[in-house]
Amino acid sequence: MSPLLLSFIIITILVLINALFVSAEIAVITVRETRIRPKAEQGSKSAQIVMRFLHDPTQFLATTQTAITVAGFLASATAADQLADDLSKLIAQLNIPVITGIARGLAIVIITLIIAYITLVFGELVPKRLAILRSEQFALFFARPVAWFNTVTYPVTRALSFSTNVVIRIFGVRPEDTAPSTTEEELKLLVTQHSALMPEEKELIRQAFEFGDVLSRQIMVPRPDIAAVDASATVRDVLEEAQESGHPRLLVYQENLDNIIGAIHLKDLIQYVDRNQLDAPAIDIMRPVVYVPETRRAISLLKDLQKSRLHVAVVLDEYGGTAGIVTIEDIVEEIVGEFGGKTEEEELIKAIGEREIVIDGRLPIDELNERFNLDIPKSPEYDTVAGWILSELGHIPRPGEEVTFDGTRFRVQSMQQRRVALVRIIRIPQQH
Repeated sequence: MSPLLLSFIIITILVLINALFVSAEIAVITVRETRIRPKAEQGSKSAQIVMRFLHDPTQFLATTQTAITVAGFLASATAADQLADDLSKLIAQLNIPVITGIARGLAIVIITLIIAYITLVFGELVPKRLAILRSEQFALFFARPVAWFNTVTYPVTRALSFSTNVVIRIFGVRPEDTAPSTTEEELKLLVTQHSALMPEEKELIRQAFEFGDVLSRQIMVPRPDIAAVDASATVRDVLEEAQESGHPRLLVYQENLDNIIGAIHLKDLIQYVDRNQLDAPAIDIMRPVVYVPETRRAISLLKDLQKSRLHVAVVLDEYGGTAGIVTIEDIVEEIVGEFGGKTEEEELIKAIGEREIVIDGRLPIDELNERFNLDIPKSPEYDTVAGWILSELGHIPRPGEEVTFDGTRFRVQSMQQRRVALVRIIRIPQQH
């Protein structure tokens, strides 16, 4: 084998080694830990190595940079040593007086530039681009070779890591510090810009972010709408109440709704109906419930229900009374939306005319303001239109009573027991 061919083979191998460690470095830096951790927990050795790299980035970078630097240096040195003489002879044969005397120096410069170009394209840019596009695959594939090289060169790379840590401490940075976590706004921006996501998927992710700020009182079924039976009720009583209210799940209370002790689901009554045991005590079928304050975040409530394996939570007001209830279904609907049919907002807006709107009193103030360009102030005392009207009037209203706000009249159209059921919104014509 000629020396020239051997030089080309050695240079090619060194450029490939450079590419390997560049790919490994970029892949590990850009890979998502959430994609690697499950594989590591399942026993993947390569994934476990990558996790070790992620937890000790200084040592990992010292290893890859040592390999990249040595490979690049040896490639340039080999080319300069083996090819400079041949190239300088070719330059000298040109018989150009100006360059004949500096033929060897010029040859070294030309060879160095050529090797730098080859290394930059095939040993740096191409591997980096591929590693960014396939970070998980590259990180797992190159994990073992990098780990082996780290073992072989451990004294050198450890010394480099120590030196690096000493220097960064001078700049007031602790080696154990981690980069700041991605903020919620950054994640939202990533979701918005991700072209591979369908609009419905983006909307679902957006709702999941917003769900983190939702309180229990914002998604609860309010006290007046709770379907419940007394603790002395029978299976027959529960069936009658369920038929009248249309609810598949009923609460059980002692004396009044401020003392809810459990919940009954209609499916639990099937065996009693089949056996014609309609006079059996309903309390025997009752399931426990969870009790939470109004201010408990819905995401925490979901965890409470999952942990206790229960489906209903009773929401308590500041005095310990029952403010409402929240079910697993309510929480899921808050995240993914209503299960078919009209949206909740559409159901709460009963009719829309030219200047008159009839809405359900349960419509949240935020939605009313946004939908109809109003600016009703927020308050911890109320969340819905009905609650706001009660707060403004200071008493339980009668049908026909009104509240006027910013050129708009809110007239109580109907009541359901002591709850404002329907409200007619009337825009007052502007006087010119």
